[in-house]
Amino acid sequence: MTCIIPNKLYIGAIGPLGEVVPWNIKAIIDLAPSPFAFSLYISSPIIDGPLPYEGILKGITLWAAEHIKHDYPVLVRCAAGVNRSGLVAALIAREVLGGSGKEARLLVQSQQHTPLNNPAFIAYLDSLEAP
Repeated sequence: MTCIIPNKLYIGAIGPLGEVVPWNIKAIIDLAPSPFAFSLYISSPIIDGPLPYEGILKGITLWAAEHIKHDYPVLVRCAAGVNRSGLVAALIAREVLGGSGKEARLLVQSQQHTPLNNPAFIAYLDSLEAP
């Protein structure tokens, strides 16, 4: 792995992910061929608790909305498919459809088998006006 911009940007080849740990890497863009037909895979672990860092949520939301606007379907998932994925799906729906956070939350909840129920996530979504 080679440092391009100190503590900010690195370049490297496919190898064990353990190699990136000492570099404190927080995001990986993997451009190597994959057996899957995904254009990009994002892994952003968040906990089902307090609201995560809003910068991460905004980045994921804008990335996904841009893909959807160009006819690239997006899957949002977490362990149970309820709160974390519900939060992010509602944020994406808000961006794509142009409604308020509450409207997006209600849309997502109406489609889930087990509706989004994390109070911090609900309060955050309900506080958002249309983009």
